[in-house]
Amino acid sequence: MKNAKKITSILILASMTMVLFVGCGSTKTDTTANTNTNATDSQTRKSDPTAMKTLYSDTLKSLVTDGTITQAQSDQVLEAVTKNVPQNTGTDKSSGTDKSTGTKTKNNRLSELVTSGVITQAQADTINQKVGEAMKSNQSNQSK
Repeated sequence: MKNAKKITSILILASMTMVLFVGCGSTKTDTTANTNTNATDSQTRKSDPTAMKTLYSDTLKSLVTDGTITQAQSDQVLEAVTKNVPQNTGTDKSSGTDKSTGTKTKNNRLSELVTSGVITQAQADTINQKVGEAMKSNQSNQSK
């Protein structure tokens, strides 16, 4: 009788342990799947070159309106940052450049415009700040 109680207790304990691990494992998998879906949706939104061009265009128009840059400067900046926009998504691990937004590349292109005297460093900083704010606003609107 004592052996039967011990065996029953061990089986119950083993069953409960298995249920606990299996239950936790399936929840983790579901969370991972949802995270991957959200990341893919985010990359899809970011990789749209037309949307990026529109975002930059709208931001630069507002900077022309408030007198931060001229229309000629705006045209040159827009051309520089939208030239050869990457079509693929993801992150290039070697350079740290986000391929979907080309962030590092666009900053380098603005630096080239500063070096060539098209815009000042202060104007480049303002452009980066305003575009960043517009991206955050755009992302928060899309996530709602």
